[in-house]
Amino acid sequence: MIQHTAILQTQRLPTLAQSDSTSVIIAVLVFVLFVLFLVIAGRGGGSTSAGRGTQGGPAKFSRRKFRRHASSRGLTRGETRVLESLIKRYKIQAPYGLLNNSSVLDSSLKKALTELDDKPMNVDEREAQKLTLYRIKQKIERSTKGASTPNSSKNLRVGQTVMLMVEGQRYQSKVSGNLQKSFGVEVPRDKRGNEIRWKKWTKVELYFWRSNGQSFSFHTKLLGYNTLRGVSSLFLQHSAHIKEARQRRYRRKQMEKPSYFYPVRIVSSGLGKKSAKKAIVDKHHGHLSTILDLSAGGCAMRCSYPLDPGALLKIEFETGDRQKVSSFGKVISTNRIQGRGGVMHIMFTRVSRDNMNRINKYVYDFDTGKEQRYPRL
Repeated sequence: MIQHTAILQTQRLPTLAQSDSTSVIIAVLVFVLFVLFLVIAGRGGGSTSAGRGTQGGPAKFSRRKFRRHASSRGLTRGETRVLESLIKRYKIQAPYGLLNNSSVLDSSLKKALTELDDKPMNVDEREAQKLTLYRIKQKIERSTKGASTPNSSKNLRVGQTVMLMVEGQRYQSKVSGNLQKSFGVEVPRDKRGNEIRWKKWTKVELYFWRSNGQSFSFHTKLLGYNTLRGVSSLFLQHSAHIKEARQRRYRRKQMEKPSYFYPVRIVSSGLGKKSAKKAIVDKHHGHLSTILDLSAGGCAMRCSYPLDPGALLKIEFETGDRQKVSSFGKVISTNRIQGRGGVMHIMFTRVSRDNMNRINKYVYDFDTGKEQRYPRL
């Protein structure tokens, strides 16, 4: 009996040992899987694609990658460092959004410009820093253009800001309606508030813009007049031949404001190595004019006595907040209208920092917290 019991115990021992060994292996596997899970979860929490970090703060991002993308946008190292400082100061959750022409960029630049106005500092330094911020905006805006051209004027939306070029004159208006066979725009008015009307089939060149500053144009003809949604409107033919306007370095903003310009003469003095040239502003021959549009690179002016291409001039005008601006420029081209003067297209040749900042402030509306927006197509 004792021998039989011993034999039974001997037979059970291998079974118990095998069971313990299996349990250990399973436990080890579970532990390893748990560790792998923690490692993977930890990496996911620190990913640059995440919106927030592990502590709820800004997501980490690759500085090297950010600088590489900034360089592709045409930004200098100094301008890139400015954006990096904004990321840190404002705890921007989507830092790569600064490299696109987006609301992230605009809101950050507005905050920085406001801080500069409130910060006690040297005036020249303040204006230099403001100009850097505007240049960042301009470079990113240019680099993010290139969206497809609209295929038809049927895509114009009600309220879309447009400019009509009729018989050499420019008139700002808005789309009042878009029908199957034609579209309507508000009838332009003169300074006295009277409607300006043309004959049926008059040729019209129409310009419009997207929110990123891209401009487009097409040719059409006037079909007639009627009231649409209570608005006196002129109706134009639809067109499927829309083209992108000539690429411009700077965003332009439509403007109907009075201005003055003075011819500038270059006077030489001295002989040989002692010769020198000096610009003389002819204050006795100033002319009243109207600025039609404005950008950091130049403007278009309508006047009764336009200058010839190549002529130099000094321009004085006010922006939206009545800040006075003066600049020097060169007439690039002149569209003359028989008996009614003409329109000069001017390239700025010399503008001080503070005046350039006033121009940019007006064009981008960063001073009012409102960005100039044109309805998207």
